[in-house]
Amino acid sequence: MFNNYTSLKDQIQKEIENQKSVLNKFPEHISRPIAQSCSKYLSQFTTFQLPFKDHPSESVPQADVLSLDTAEQVNWILENLMYGLQLSHEHQDIIKDCWNIYHEWLSILLDEQKVFLPQPVRDNPGHYFKKMLWHLYHLFVARPSNPPPTKHIMMCHGVLMLIESIAKDSKLLDRDLWEELLKFLLAINNAVLSPPFQKEDFCDILSTRIIATLFEIWLMACHKMFPSPSLWKTFKDMCSNWRHHMSLVTEWNRVCNALTVRLLELFWNSDSKRNATGTGAFRLLSEFQKSSSKRTVRALQTRFHSVTRLM
Repeated sequence: MFNNYTSLKDQIQKEIENQKSVLNKFPEHISRPIAQSCSKYLSQFTTFQLPFKDHPSESVPQADVLSLDTAEQVNWILENLMYGLQLSHEHQDIIKDCWNIYHEWLSILLDEQKVFLPQPVRDNPGHYFKKMLWHLYHLFVARPSNPPPTKHIMMCHGVLMLIESIAKDSKLLDRDLWEELLKFLLAINNAVLSPPFQKEDFCDILSTRIIATLFEIWLMACHKMFPSPSLWKTFKDMCSNWRHHMSLVTEWNRVCNALTVRLLELFWNSDSKRNATGTGAFRLLSEFQKSSSKRTVRALQTRFHSVTRLM
């Protein structure tokens, strides 16, 4: 079905390769203290901290919050934070501080009122959303450690939770941002799911959750803007490299089963009520089926079944 379209794999790979900080050009003993000092200082202004709940009312007074007024200032900060996300597991505190700041600033897509939100981010949320999203790719790159630290797994889950919230609730996502979000999800899934992998390593622990998030948000996108043929082509090509994960087969089975059942209901005008329970994309069916036309569900089912021929 997708053979006549161009895959976006090369474009995604180029985007990944572009995610290098200027601090990568220096030795770690020079770059790491810079990222550490910057992230630790800025993190005190955030209201979001692990383990994924807001602080009580002990935050820094608004008058004392650092003001970042220009795009150059924000970009310089992001260069430091991006480097911090690339550090090894022994520097989890630095990674955590960087992640807290990204979470705070990405909340602009959810129209949340945050004290520490630079004016350039407020003025151009779409631009900074794409920029910060790709920086977070570094969180999903495996580090040498088995088993991986629980804190790092929690931060990855936090990214997925935040993305789900943005996909579901943001009013600022246009087609361009939706496509960027889907490309990012394909990129982090590919980073986690591509061979080789070992039992109980970082990739194995995260595989079920990250696949479920990809399918769930892909269904949301189909409901709101329907991905381009090139994105479907990329989806198909990348999935062929993930088939060794049982969680991929399981989740795909849930989606195809749910779509087939819904299509039969539409054709036969059935009013049967089912519990769309489970994890990931299957959970979305109860909402998806209420407003999706027969044509939309049929197109979606055809595309998903086309990809499953690889399995």
